[in-house]
Amino acid sequence: MRTVALSTLADIKVGYQSRKKIEERTDSTFRLIQAKDCLSSCRIQAESLIQFIPERKPEPYRVLKNDILFQARGAEHIAYCIEVDLKNTLAASSFYIVRLKTKMVLSGYLNWFLNQPQAQNYFASQSAKSLISFVSKNTLSHLMINVPSIEVQQKIININKLWMREMALRKQLIKKRSQLIQSVNNRAILK
Repeated sequence: MRTVALSTLADIKVGYQSRKKIEERTDSTFRLIQAKDCLSSCRIQAESLIQFIPERKPEPYRVLKNDILFQARGAEHIAYCIEVDLKNTLAASSFYIVRLKTKMVLSGYLNWFLNQPQAQNYFASQSAKSLISFVSKNTLSHLMINVPSIEVQQKIININKLWMREMALRKQLIKKRSQLIQSVNNRAILK
């Protein structure tokens, strides 16, 4: 297993910065990923993205399949892997767009690694402390990544996907169980 700096594996760009408040425009084909569109399951909620008209050239901020969005600002510094094609979609300035430039690491593995306690502890120790925590591009680029074989990376990705699926099923089960208990209790008091 090798250990290399993230900057060796990927290019890192700041997301789209607007000079004024971004207004929703349904007549545009461009969409914007903002922090509010991110789910706790490290997924992007694509159906909630706003449409807008970029005031500058959108290409540098366009999000592609297998890119990783890293939340640079906020209480948590979570990474989100773009697993599907998102046509004409840009990332907001609260994100860094991490795009792999080598085949020695899989995007799903890198996404998983960025969300692990080892990486999160590094971000917490290096982030600028103010009202809103901020991880600089320099800090992110210097994070050391453990790079096992592609086979091991793929196993980690598969295990993580199964775990995420299990968590989603548990959440559904808890919701159904809660509904059942409420229904039984409501029937009991109506008798």
